[in-house]
Amino acid sequence: MKNIIAILITFQFTITFMLAQTWTQFSDFFSKTGVSDMVMNESVICVGNQNGIYCSSDYGKTWKYKLNTQVSCLKADSNYIYAGTSLGFYRSSDKGNSWENTLQKSVQEITQIDSLIFILCSNGILVSSNHGLQWELSKSNVNQSIFSLDENDGTLYEGTSAGINLSSNKGKTWEHKSAGLGDVMVISVTKNSSFLYAGTLGFISGYNSGVYMSDNDGENWSKITPNMTVAVAALATHGSMIFAGTIGNGVYISTDLGMNWNVFNEGLNSLFIGKFSIIGDTLFAMTDAGIVKTIISKINVKKEVVSNIDGYAQFSKNSENWIIPNVQTEQLTIVCPKKLRNSTAEIRYKIFTLHGRTIYETIQQNDSFTIPLLYFPNGFYTITAYSGDDLVTSTFSIIR
Repeated sequence: MKNIIAILITFQFTITFMLAQTWTQFSDFFSKTGVSDMVMNESVICVGNQNGIYCSSDYGKTWKYKLNTQVSCLKADSNYIYAGTSLGFYRSSDKGNSWENTLQKSVQEITQIDSLIFILCSNGILVSSNHGLQWELSKSNVNQSIFSLDENDGTLYEGTSAGINLSSNKGKTWEHKSAGLGDVMVISVTKNSSFLYAGTLGFISGYNSGVYMSDNDGENWSKITPNMTVAVAALATHGSMIFAGTIGNGVYISTDLGMNWNVFNEGLNSLFIGKFSIIGDTLFAMTDAGIVKTIISKINVKKEVVSNIDGYAQFSKNSENWIIPNVQTEQLTIVCPKKLRNSTAEIRYKIFTLHGRTIYETIQQNDSFTIPLLYFPNGFYTITAYSGDDLVTSTFSIIR
């Protein structure tokens, strides 16, 4: 059966976004204390904050206090609810009613691969094969500070002061990846079907802070939020949507895998976002003023079309759509940009990867031609058309 690809085209000019969905308060109970994390185990929701753990069996209408210790993270599977706290690792086998302390060491993050539990502690990454009852060292934090621990598709990602460490064999060995990240601390990591994303904090007054993306499993990175200069502490993906939670600027959203971003703050109770949690079709954001939620399927981003010239979609007076995708034949039709149509010199076309590698080049004098994309891997691309000193540039992405 033939694969159908989606080719997303964006252009280097301003697009007006209109968001049809907002944030709403999930529960007023935590408005004065803030929330560090939340999980759902069947019909029970557990929330952790600086005061301890609270559980609700009626979707947040009422809460019961269950554990008295400062909580940094929560995780749940079919057997247990796990809590990382300032006093150690706790687990509950009865939906949060009672808790067992199995490790007396401060825990900052919890993640899981199959039956293995991984936690981030002061001395590195620990792993347990018996639901947190016993622990052994998976990786120490020698010569670098560790800020985050995430898992996607069986791979562990460790955000550090010097880039990202990843393990594809359940923590047995680790590889360091940092090309393109520069002087940043990686404080959040997430992945969708095609790309890996890192939320960062720059070392110098926020410089280089923002979201970075890799299309080759972390080998190379590029910043995809050029106007963002605040720390990104939380990341979440849902299909082609990416949510970036910042420390002080609220939430940014991209609906095209990170090519365009828009502020998504209407209804937020705070601009300080610590963590995201997706439960079903609902995205929850943990802030220093409680929990807010939004329905993902109701988020609609519309692009405002200003005018139309010569049959091509026009978004601003000085821009034109000169690359036209055909998803059925996996081709791009290139129409010679108006700026170059009267050129007497040869017109060159180049396609670059996200990291600047040329993968396609041709010289054309025709008004239009097609480029086959069948053997182009998934990723972000830049296409340039130039003749003499005149240059036209656009970008596109391929997602199969």
